[in-house]
Amino acid sequence: MSHSTKKLPDEPIVIAAIEADFCTAQEGQAATDEAVAMLDAQCEPVYYIFDITKYAPSLDDILFSANTGGKGNLPTFRHPKVREAMVVSTNKMIKLAAKGLKSATWGNTAILVFDTLDEALAYIRQQIGKPA
Repeated sequence: MSHSTKKLPDEPIVIAAIEADFCTAQEGQAATDEAVAMLDAQCEPVYYIFDITKYAPSLDDILFSANTGGKGNLPTFRHPKVREAMVVSTNKMIKLAAKGLKSATWGNTAILVFDTLDEALAYIRQQIGKPA
């Protein structure tokens, strides 16, 4: 499968992961819908991680993600059940895009960026007072 969304057991963490073979044009909306459904199902606010470390997005892919994550009817990064949103990627374009989401055009969406999933998880676990 080219994408997945899961909640970690016993932790307020939802991870949406995109694989190398993901095609935004064909699967982007389905992946977004899956993430929104998972977030809707949560009983309490969660940390939302968008892990794209295995994926090399085009500029169009980045714009799609910015639109669905930062604005629109129900943006995943600003979903009411998201306590804090983050992206995992070493891609410089992704890091710039995350900074750009903080503008009014993209809904003043604050996104943290980490190079690895382990770094993102360690940050979250520090926030919730759980050993890493």
